[in-house]
Amino acid sequence: MTTVFQISIYCLVCLASLILAAAEGATFPTGLTVPLALSALFVTERWKAIRLPAIWANALGFLAFGLATAEFLTGDIEARLVSGAHLLVYLTWIIIFLESNLGSTGGYAC
Repeated sequence: MTTVFQISIYCLVCLASLILAAAEGATFPTGLTVPLALSALFVTERWKAIRLPAIWANALGFLAFGLATAEFLTGDIEARLVSGAHLLVYLTWIIIFLESNLGSTGGYAC
């Protein structure tokens, strides 16, 4: 990916998380996306120091679904809606740290 496109994607992720955090009125867990996205931009995309392997991404995905399900089952009607938003936040965290397997065509390998 080009540098401008990478930066725009990470800025979009940060903007969406800030809007969700403002709508929730709480900075946790949604507000944590901004520092995580900035660190992922440098550590994962630029320096290639920390890249999450697919097996760990799968395990963390199951953990994210478990956390969202627990929040869904233990809360009131508003917590049920927020649990879905938090699931998307957790999955975003996993995706931004994923190891990108770029093929020769420049797309993600399947």
